[in-house]
Amino acid sequence: MLAFLGAVFDLARTSMSVALMVVLAALMATAAIARFVAARVRAATPRARRLIRAFAVAPALVAAGVALAGPAQSLLTPTTTTTVQRPVPTTVAPVPTIARPRVVAAVAPKPLRVLVIGDSTAANLGATLRRMQGSGKPALVFKNVGVPGCQLANAYAQSMVMHPSLWSVQPDSCHHWAQRLVAQRSFAPNIILAVFGPTEMADLQLAPRGPTTDITRADVKLMTVGEAAAIRSEFPHALFVWATSPQTFAGSATIPSWKWVINSAARTAVWNQMVRQLAAQEHGDVLDMQGYVDSAPHGWQDRSWRPDGTHLAGVALTNAAHWTIGQLDRFAVKAHLS
Repeated sequence: MLAFLGAVFDLARTSMSVALMVVLAALMATAAIARFVAARVRAATPRARRLIRAFAVAPALVAAGVALAGPAQSLLTPTTTTTVQRPVPTTVAPVPTIARPRVVAAVAPKPLRVLVIGDSTAANLGATLRRMQGSGKPALVFKNVGVPGCQLANAYAQSMVMHPSLWSVQPDSCHHWAQRLVAQRSFAPNIILAVFGPTEMADLQLAPRGPTTDITRADVKLMTVGEAAAIRSEFPHALFVWATSPQTFAGSATIPSWKWVINSAARTAVWNQMVRQLAAQEHGDVLDMQGYVDSAPHGWQDRSWRPDGTHLAGVALTNAAHWTIGQLDRFAVKAHLS
């Protein structure tokens, strides 16, 4: 009997709580049956009475085993340790501040003011440029003061043909360019575009009844350079752009081309050399109009460009104006307005 209870006790220590409860219930039922039998057999032998007492105390012993089974089970069951990790504080790198670009309001460049001076070639080109006003980068504003038939030198009389010479006294509007341009100071030109063509190759008289002279002679050269310097003194901050002159081929049935002195290749070459010398001075530049006209499909003698052999006309004049505007955009850098 004691061996049985020891076994029960061992079972209680090693078994799960549910199994122990089942055994306890069975033993209690057995004890109840034993008491019932003892009540019926009162005259039992001593051996029988000991057996009945054992069954009576069995539930108490099992209960004690159950009480000990809990601690024993906790000793026999492997313990699982749960490690609670504390959050490790981390250093967050600061987000770099991105500097926003400064938003600068776009300011339109100031208009470029261009004063066009010269003879009839300047007057025609200047009138066309004025119709294109606002073109270019920066925008261009033109003022045209070209005077047909007026050379740069302050001459008394002029003739463009010979044999016989056709002299004409120069009007006051052709005298003293520098003095007449004083009135243009209020326009404050950034660029002065000087376009002189056939008049520079004409025969001149510098004084009444004076000798015939021309651009190849020292007196005309000196007077021409002096007038250019006087104009420069009136506009010391302007950029002077001097245009070369293409050779002309004027002529008609009445006056053939060989009688027109303005068609002289030698005189044209001398004038263009002077143009380049003037353009080489400080605040100066050159507009190669000669090279532009020479690029015509039939060269400098292309009558589709210059029907009269002297002046650009029609589409050719319009295209020349567009080309000039493109060149002036380049000159704007020197005019400090780019």
